[in-house]
Amino acid sequence: MKKLVLFLFLVLPFCQSAKAQCIDSTMIQYGAYCDPRWEPVCGCDGLTYRNDCFTRNLGMTTWQYGICDALDFDFNPNPVFDFINIDAILRIQGTLYVELVDRFGRVYYRNLFPSVTRYQFQISVNGFPPGLYLLNLYCDDGYRVKKVVIPER
Repeated sequence: MKKLVLFLFLVLPFCQSAKAQCIDSTMIQYGAYCDPRWEPVCGCDGLTYRNDCFTRNLGMTTWQYGICDALDFDFNPNPVFDFINIDAILRIQGTLYVELVDRFGRVYYRNLFPSVTRYQFQISVNGFPPGLYLLNLYCDDGYRVKKVVIPER
């Protein structure tokens, strides 16, 4: 127990100072506009942001272009009327698995795309009943889930 307390006493201040070096509070710009384009960057805090403008407005001093996690994606529009446009990125080339399921777990769309690092595609939702859906994308190293709404027509 003493070793754990000593370890936490020595490591926690280092972690906090590393985060403090990552963000410069004088550079934070609350409410500043950023173009909504999806060109993801990995912030020095280990989180993926929509583009470099978002990291700058949060006062981050460093970031890298690309995603932090194994997989990330963006889609539009939401709510969806005809097609879902999806832009998916895998950090390491591999197979991308895609599912669109309703809130009861019924699968309405399932596909896989082998050997990709970035893949843009559409899913037609014509004929799908209105409601809340989950868009599940996964690969060997990770997964992401986002909510999709198909409204009454």
